[in-house]
Amino acid sequence: MTLSVRRCEARPKAPSVIHRAPAQKNQPLARRGFTLLEAVTVLAVIGVVTTIIVGGLEILRKSSLFTGSSADLITSLRKTRAEAFGRGTYTAFIIDTIGGRWWGIEAPGGMNLSTFNPSSPGTVILSGSLPSGTIFGPSGGYGVALPTPFAGIPVLPGQSPNFAYCSFCNTANPNQGFGEILFEPAGSVQFSGGPPGIGQQFTIQATLQSAGGLRVRTMAVAITALNGVIEKFEP
Repeated sequence: MTLSVRRCEARPKAPSVIHRAPAQKNQPLARRGFTLLEAVTVLAVIGVVTTIIVGGLEILRKSSLFTGSSADLITSLRKTRAEAFGRGTYTAFIIDTIGGRWWGIEAPGGMNLSTFNPSSPGTVILSGSLPSGTIFGPSGGYGVALPTPFAGIPVLPGQSPNFAYCSFCNTANPNQGFGEILFEPAGSVQFSGGPPGIGQQFTIQATLQSAGGLRVRTMAVAITALNGVIEKFEP
């Protein structure tokens, strides 16, 4: 018997074909712009915020200016007092409440305020003036009694100051509105006017106005007669 053997050869399979759907491109979302009402609202809010910020900065700047100018005034007053000790002679501190000026001068023979000439003040130790917006005032003065031990210094109308804002200043010519503080080398103080008492005072005020609002700062400066203590008060 004859056997017939047939060799079977493996036929390569046809490659399978995968059909893919074409990739979908991301379509950009439609963008919506601002409406006119939204734009106007945003601009209005920005304007209000800007006004508040700018107004606050302006108030801060003017307040700092008042702090600096009042410090200069008090420093000048204290330096004039110190010069009486240092030079061994009388010194005088003179304020012009109408012109917003002051001088510290030597006064070896004392001082007669009625003959004081601002154009020829004598031997000047120092001088200065108040900045714009700051005055000797207001007409009502500091408005409240000073604390102890300065409570007897005339500030209120019932204490009979020459002016509520300057208890020792001249109420009539010559040199109306001027006031003089005379420092003695031994330490005591004399004033050109005002009711007798433990001392005198003057008041300055600044109106700080800007687009953001209005603020008023008032400061009283008290000087004792016995030993020339100088103190400032601000509510």
